Amino acid sequence: MFLKRTLSTFVLMAAGAIVLTLPAWLWSVFILVVSMRLNSELAVIMSAKGYRHAQRMSTLFSALIVVTTACLLYFRLEDPYISWPVQPQALATPAVSAALATWRAVHPLVMTTQSAALALAFVGIFCIFCLFDKPRATIADIATSFLGLIYVGWFPTFWILIRWIPGGMWLMIWVTIGIVMSDISAYLVGRVAGKHPFFPQLSPKKTIEGATGSMIITSATLAAIGPYFGIPMPHALTLGLLMAVAAQAGDLAESLLKRDAGVKDSANLIPGHGGLLDRFDSFLFTAPLAYFYLAAFVFG
Repeated sequence: MFLKRTLSTFVLMAAGAIVLTLPAWLWSVFILVVSMRLNSELAVIMSAKGYRHAQRMSTLFSALIVVTTACLLYFRLEDPYISWPVQPQALATPAVSAALATWRAVHPLVMTTQSAALALAFVGIFCIFCLFDKPRATIADIATSFLGLIYVGWFPTFWILIRWIPGGMWLMIWVTIGIVMSDISAYLVGRVAGKHPFFPQLSPKKTIEGATGSMIITSATLAAIGPYFGIPMPHALTLGLLMAVAAQAGDLAESLLKRDAGVKDSANLIPGHGGLLDRFDSFLFTAPLAYFYLAAFVFG
């Protein structure tokens, strides 16, 4: 198991290094595919609990949100190339300055469009349940469909939103480094110094020492490398700390779902890791936080 997990980790890291450098439009297609797969795995968890999670509806409306977001950004924004390390003068060039100005103007429209897509999806799911679902759906069935819409439909779109910020490729790499660092440091510190369980009812192997070490190491690492990715050190330190908390919350949230449903993994897709949802749970919670912080305090 350890060998499988280690080999899978290296394969995932290599694959991640490739997809993170994809052009913005192709990255959007990748996120769409990931969202569809996550919907499928979440449906398996819900089915194990006995809920009739409306996978087709959740997947359809999740795709609507992802595609709407991607198309709006593609037709409204530019994707200027910025070399690494990202220096302040690189962000001040006419091309990048113009792209940032356009991004700031488009950002409210994107948020409004996403809100409209979410509202349409909510109404659509209710209507389909009322008109076509036999036997009649329960509150739990409807709620799990809405959960899928938000959790694996809306949350992934924030990775598209981050990518379309000028210099977004480097921002995604920086955020990904933080998530990976959070996972690894929590595991290593917990294994070496962990004595006090942290939410043992959800994840018995997690410890308070591991969680604390993760926050310290992640925030320090991201603060140290932040200026090379165009993020001032104070913001990098603050966001790094918040991301470490969000990453662990994402992991615990999926553990809550799996434990309640009585399943160990969301799928058997990745040897030693389980499903895509098992591997991307931290990414789902971290992306909205990272995007809104960057949009409000760094590039806004």
